[in-house]
Amino acid sequence: EDGPIFCVGFDDPLVTQYQSPHRGLRAVVGAVDLVAGISKDRQRLVVWAPWENTRPFIDQSLMHIARHRIADVDLG
Repeated sequence: EDGPIFCVGFDDPLVTQYQSPHRGLRAVVGAVDLVAGISKDRQRLVVWAPWENTRPFIDQSLMHIARHRIADVDLG
């Protein structure tokens, strides 16, 4: 809950940790080319590239754009 995101593959024993200054992400979703999460306060979208797990390449507040908190994230 308060640590990094752990991603595990089905085809090999590789475990990748995605780190961020945000703890306790509300939701996390992954795809081949992105890993994304919603901050605990539901105001920020945090996105990592799979090859760069030490820090997000997008950490964007959406509250001022949408004027609502984030409810869900879908990479489909």
